Amino acid sequence: MFVRCGVVIVGLMGFAKLLHSQRRRTSEGSQGTKVKESLVVVVGSTNPCKIKACERAFKACFPSVNAIRLIPVKAKSGVSDQPMTDEETLKGAKNRAKNALQAIRKETKEDSLIDFSVGLEGGLNLGEDGDSLVCHAWMCVLCAKTGKASVARTASFMIPPQVTDLIRNKNMELGEADDVVFKRTNSGQGSGTVGILTHNLIDRCEYYRHALIMALIPYINLDLY
Repeated sequence: MFVRCGVVIVGLMGFAKLLHSQRRRTSEGSQGTKVKESLVVVVGSTNPCKIKACERAFKACFPSVNAIRLIPVKAKSGVSDQPMTDEETLKGAKNRAKNALQAIRKETKEDSLIDFSVGLEGGLNLGEDGDSLVCHAWMCVLCAKTGKASVARTASFMIPPQVTDLIRNKNMELGEADDVVFKRTNSGQGSGTVGILTHNLIDRCEYYRHALIMALIPYINLDLY
């Protein structure tokens, strides 16, 4: 278990123990809406960058919640390791959210405390010139209680020709190609391609955070959706 500024990150076994000890209470919010004292969010990834993005997005969207419990789960995307279309990338995000929630249900036999399950999937697609590659990512936030999902897409940006060449001709994933071109290690769990190319003005965590907040819009405007 890891605790950071009101956010608790626990594994599957840790969550199983919490199921029997955690009590959920609600109180009246300032505008007459019920505000939960804690949220339990399953994250369909163990990537530190994706977990941090979820932490920041949920903290920003639910400032009245005292504690947010994140449960990272290795979840299958059901798509290729390097999605190459917008549609495939979106499918991967949806599958990760769904499969992560199913993994928790299978492990604990109970999910009454779970509020959301999140899937994050990065992908590529062809640029307008039909030759270059453009990077983007999809976020899927699944409501565990209703089964309804909200999705949002990040901004997109062009991949440098050297990186594009390695992806196309050497069948490398984007993170692998980054490591080769930019002489780094494990780019996918660091600042990412977007961090390298923006000179860390926007790192991968921040890149995902914005889209996650967009995907959370229906859940912070329940009277409108």
